[in-house]
Amino acid sequence: MKLVKPDHETRYEVPGVPGLVRKPVNLDGAELGFTKLRSLRLYQFEAGTVINGHAEQDEVFVIVTAGSVEMKIGYSDEAVDRFGTFTLSAPGFANEDDPFVAYLPPHSVYRMTPHTDADVFYARATPSEVREPAVFRANTPGSPGPVNTLFGDNSHAERLRLKVLSVAPSGADVTLQMVNPADVACEVVVHVQGTPAAKVATLQDSKANALNLASWDTVALSPREHPVLTVEQGGAVTIVAVLAC
Repeated sequence: MKLVKPDHETRYEVPGVPGLVRKPVNLDGAELGFTKLRSLRLYQFEAGTVINGHAEQDEVFVIVTAGSVEMKIGYSDEAVDRFGTFTLSAPGFANEDDPFVAYLPPHSVYRMTPHTDADVFYARATPSEVREPAVFRANTPGSPGPVNTLFGDNSHAERLRLKVLSVAPSGADVTLQMVNPADVACEVVVHVQGTPAAKVATLQDSKANALNLASWDTVALSPREHPVLTVEQGGAVTIVAVLAC
């Protein structure tokens, strides 16, 4: 388990975007020793900024975890909205019918314009085939409970898997298995945000090694690691888990 702390101070240049952009999560797969997951990055874009992007040779999950953005998806700069124009909003932010996740296949393009200040994750892996673009809404919980699986897609992408969970234990601690048995060969990155900020969760592996995670912490897991994550009662945590298989 490799713990990566956020960097809220450094600003980065993004091609075509005036000024500098916050990127508190900036993980490069090669630097982590990964061969499947190319990168996981979290940008904080200001309202009104226009971001023109390209999936290049990768498939990409784009996840809006705060705020709302307009996103055009297409197959070339001349037809940037060929697939469609969508409003992506973080779960609970605005219209519950808005999607909050987009899937971009290799060689697709997009144009993003945040309606508000927005936090946007990008997860990349290189597949061997091209699939259709898609957008996904948050799941509606079937019944009240401490764990709400906002997103858990394991079928649309070829290499990438994505889980977004909202966890708010009330009567007792909640323990979650972060990697399913079928995915133990995958490379995994887990990001947490929530309260209390100083310790939102504990991650423990099979050898009883434990990490106390603060809000905005990210952990990279090598294949065959299958830790459990515990959120103590009274906390409220959002978990973004990206797997490359």
